[in-house]
Amino acid sequence: MDIPVLIYHQVTDDSDEYTITDCHCYTKNFIEQMEYLKRNGYAIITLAQAIDNFKNNINDAQPRVILTFDDAFQSFFEVVYPILNNFGFPAHLYVPVHRIGGYSSWMKKPKSQKNIMNIEQLQEVSQNNIIIGSHTLTHTKLTHLEPFHQLKELELSRKILESYLGISVSDLSYPHGDFDEKTLKFVADVGYKTAVTCNSKFFNRYDDSLSIPRIYITQQDTLEMFISKVQGVKSLTGFVA
Repeated sequence: MDIPVLIYHQVTDDSDEYTITDCHCYTKNFIEQMEYLKRNGYAIITLAQAIDNFKNNINDAQPRVILTFDDAFQSFFEVVYPILNNFGFPAHLYVPVHRIGGYSSWMKKPKSQKNIMNIEQLQEVSQNNIIIGSHTLTHTKLTHLEPFHQLKELELSRKILESYLGISVSDLSYPHGDFDEKTLKFVADVGYKTAVTCNSKFFNRYDDSLSIPRIYITQQDTLEMFISKVQGVKSLTGFVA
C-alpha cells in the first residue's frame, strides 16, 4: 500500500502577509484535517513503521498516513504538539540545529522570520511521540556546499541533537528539498536511515529510504483538497499531491 507522507511547516492563526505562504496552515484547518484522519480510521504511523510494513508485505485495508513537520517553529510546540497529543498521533519533527532557540534566518524577509523551539521544548516533545530528525545545521541547500561542508552539516547536526536530547537520531529532511547523488552518498555514509524530500508523490516500497517523497499541505487547502491529497486523487491539472 502506498502511503502519503504529509509535510507541514507553520501551523498558526497568524494572518499577516509575512506568515501567509505556501508553507502555512491555519490552526482550524489543521484540527479539521486531524479530525478527518481520526474519524476515517487512518493509522498515523512513522517512517520506520512504514518501511517495516513494506519489508513484511503488510497490505491490509487500513489507510495509513505519516505526519512530518520541518523547521521546528515555535508554533509546533505551542499549537501542533498539544493537538497531536489530543489525538494520540505520532509525528516527525526536523530541526535546523544551529537555529535552536533562535529564529529562521534563512527566510529572506526579516518580518517573515519565526522563532525556533529551544532545547527544553525539544526534550519534552522527543519524550512524547515526536520523532526528532535533523534539518542540518544551518538550513542551507546542501548541493551548494563543498563536500566537506555537506558532511559537516549532516554529521554534526545529528551528533549535536543526540547530545542535547539523549536519543538516537537517524532521520533527515533535506533543506529546501535539495540533494543530488553525492548528497545521497554522504547521507548514507553518515548513517541516516531515512531522509525526506519535497518530491510530490506517495511513498511506496520501491522508493529509496534516503529520498522519500512528501505531499505539501498549505493554507490554500480546503478540507476537500486535503482529502483528495491523502487519497491520491488526480485533478484537472495533474496529481494534486
